[in-house]
Amino acid sequence: MLEGVKGRLAGVRAKTLLGISCLVVGLIVGGLFLATRLCLFIETDQGKEVTIPVSKGDTFSLKYTHSVQKTPVAEIFTVVAADEMILDSTVYRTYGVGLPFLPGEGRFERQGDNFILTGLGRRFAKVAVHAGSEAGLVLEADNMVVPLYALHEGGAFVTIRVKPYYYRWLRNP
Repeated sequence: MLEGVKGRLAGVRAKTLLGISCLVVGLIVGGLFLATRLCLFIETDQGKEVTIPVSKGDTFSLKYTHSVQKTPVAEIFTVVAADEMILDSTVYRTYGVGLPFLPGEGRFERQGDNFILTGLGRRFAKVAVHAGSEAGLVLEADNMVVPLYALHEGGAFVTIRVKPYYYRWLRNP
């Protein structure tokens, strides 16, 4: 009888050890997935930060009011990999100073009230912009709208990078 109890107790211990081992492995794998997940890091030169999870192929846009034309502009980017994004297209409403229009800059189309320049293919490791309130600069990604001009006290530079989540722990404070 004592031998039967010992046998059942050994079985319970083995199942418990297996369960704990599976839990630990699951936590390690999950942690590695989260730590290596690509994110948009939006950082100001004043130390504020917003992080948005993204995947390869996801798009995000920078939208603002053009300083001369006073019309809306949207620049559409695609996430390629860590430290790599592509400016794919620019959408705007009027021709004018500082707005692209040459055939060598991409394919030019008109859709309704908008001019669209596609096929730009400009690669960036990071995008740094001055986010003054007059332009109303916002970043839109994954149904999120981040008002970049509101992340700081007037006139800060904002840098946008694609990095794995663990980048957050490796930066200089």
